[in-house]
Amino acid sequence: MNRHLASALVGVATLAATAFADDFAPPPYRGGPLSVYARWEFPSEPTNWLNVTPTAFSAVAGPPAYHLFGLFETHAFGDGGDWQTGPIGGITPKHGDALINFKLQNWVDDLPIKLLRIQVTWSGLKPPDIFSVVGFDPLIIPHLGELVGGGVVDDHHFYQDWKIRPNPDWDLITLKVKEGSVLHEVVIDTISIPAPGAFTLAGLASLIVAPRRRR
Repeated sequence: MNRHLASALVGVATLAATAFADDFAPPPYRGGPLSVYARWEFPSEPTNWLNVTPTAFSAVAGPPAYHLFGLFETHAFGDGGDWQTGPIGGITPKHGDALINFKLQNWVDDLPIKLLRIQVTWSGLKPPDIFSVVGFDPLIIPHLGELVGGGVVDDHHFYQDWKIRPNPDWDLITLKVKEGSVLHEVVIDTISIPAPGAFTLAGLASLIVAPRRRR
């Protein structure tokens, strides 16, 4: 391989990495009290499909939080037999469609509602589906999230906004990646909020106190 071709290939790889590694629609509440943020990048197939740790994670405390549910509980997992590294990085199903799960711990607090924003960066034939969003709490049965908004930024980026009520201690988000498509990055933000009428979306980051929710 001559040096000009090698340089060109390095350039393509660099451009691909830049194009498919984006936090393109951060929610206004990121960094506010009782918010949680996690990002998973997939430059290649993970080596341990039972516990894919996030590339970045942060959690901002605030009253009336008690504790962050579970230590080191935030991770992704799936069936390693279903996946392989994509042609320019990322992960792609070996055959048919494949599921990948993202477990995200929350603050254990007394606010009634959990908001989530899920950002997905992908390439290939069809965008992944956010197959399900489920909240879990030791005191109540699992409960499904409600899709409340979202948007398509371009051919490789989309996001969805979800709401879970009652507010769970941890969430399980499942993505279905289609055959012939590649998953590059997933970013998930959550925040605990008061009941409707007690806030505006633009003011979420300034919330300090709120009424009790359950228990």
